[in-house]
Formats: sequence, structure tokens, C-alpha cells
Amino acid sequence: EHLLASLAKLEYPTGLLSFVLVCDGCTDGTAAAFRAWAVGRPDSWVVERAAHQGKAAALNEGLALCGGEIVVVLDADLRPRPDFVRELVPSFADERVGGAAGFLRPANADDNVVTRYAAVTSWVHQLVTSAGKDRLGLNPPTFGAAAYRRRAVEAIGGFPVVPVGVDVAASRRLTRQGWRTRFVPAAVAENTVVSEVGDYWRQHIRWARGGF
Repeated sequence: EHLLASLAKLEYPTGLLSFVLVCDGCTDGTAAAFRAWAVGRPDSWVVERAAHQGKAAALNEGLALCGGEIVVVLDADLRPRPDFVRELVPSFADERVGGAAGFLRPANADDNVVTRYAAVTSWVHQLVTSAGKDRLGLNPPTFGAAAYRRRAVEAIGGFPVVPVGVDVAASRRLTRQGWRTRFVPAAVAENTVVSEVGDYWRQHIRWARGGF
């Protein structure tokens, strides 16, 4: 619900923004929430996949329905700020850019000691590592809040089907094909970081497996 509310507030010229909401074999109320949000919005489509097939398959089906050259991808637990798309799109004025990552800002950093630590690792990974790679032209990876040039994604055969880390895998393939990726810290999407030690541990094991 937080994501849908944020999408409704995005600041972008009328007629230049459309939405594809993909429900990947959901068994909760997500599909109903998508349908309710799309009512009366001629610029919105809802895709309901009968069986869960993973993020890459869902993204590729959504990509097939998008009409624009720039495709923005947002994970369901994020809350993009109103100017999120407006801040990301200028990166694509450079025809070499195939992807641009927004800044996942930890929204609950002060909740407890675990959220503080998770927030610090997130800030360092993005505002130091990704920002440094961007400054040096070393292609920072995209994450759950990013934009892609359609023909760049098509050139790599769509979003790669991997067990975890679809965004990072896409960034690697874009780099191999000669495309640039960018990190845009002004394009902010609020992100709720984990608040329990067990969740932090499982999350980072999953990310490490995806990276390797």
C-alpha cells in the first residue's frame, strides 16, 4: 500500500508515465490491491501470474507491456519520493547509459541497534562504494529502485533469470555489452531495513550467494 500511494504522487508530465503492476503468483491481497489502484487509471495495467516464477520472469513480462524507452523498476516494499523518476531520467541523455540506480534510503534507521547497523552498511555501500564507482566510471550496480534503457535490456536478452540478485546480474551483463550504469543519489526511494538479527543474517547470506 505504501508503494501504491507513492506511485500516485510521482511528479512527471501527464501522458509520459504509465504503470505495470506485476503480481507473481501472490497468495495474499496484493492482486486485489493492484486491481483497486488501477481502477480509473487508463495508464495502468495489472499482470496476475498464476504461479510464482521469480523476479526476473515477472520483470520480463512487465517489460513486454511497457511502451516507453525508459523503464523504471521498483520493488514492492519501497516508497519512491515524488521526484524519483524526474531525478533518474536525465542520466539517459547520455546514449551510453543503459541503467541508473536510485538511492535506497533507510527510513527506519533509528528504530534499534540492528536497524542502525543495517542503515550504516546501506549508506556505505551506496553513498561511498556506488558513488565512488560512479565518479570513476566503474559502473555501480543497480538495485531494487532503478531505471533501464529498454533497448539495453533487450540487448542483454532481458532481465537475467538468476536465483537472487537480478538487478546486480543485469548490471554485469550491461557492462559486458558496453553500456554504462550510473548511481543517482538524488533519486530517493525510502526503504525499510531489517530490524532483527536473524533477518539481517539471512538477508546478507542471500545477497552473498547472489553476488558469488
